[in-house]
Amino acid sequence: GAWKIRHWLNAQGLPGIVPFGWPMLPVVPNPASRLHVWVSEPLHLPLIANPTKEQVAEWHAKYVDLLKDLHARHKEPSTPTLEVW
Repeated sequence: GAWKIRHWLNAQGLPGIVPFGWPMLPVVPNPASRLHVWVSEPLHLPLIANPTKEQVAEWHAKYVDLLKDLHARHKEPSTPTLEVW
């Protein structure tokens, strides 16, 4: 939500986030929340001095595929679909 203001903040170099945590202090995680941390095998990226758009797209796609695979392997049945923008 609040996409216009979030995009405007991003254009200003500020993260457009809205914390939803503990009601008394929203920047602190809600104690009732569960946090899962998944660690994947590394993706070794080549050092390309002046990458082309195609090279950036290729390696970005490999990274996104790795994220999707990690999510698929560890998600619970009730977990929403992973969205990568």
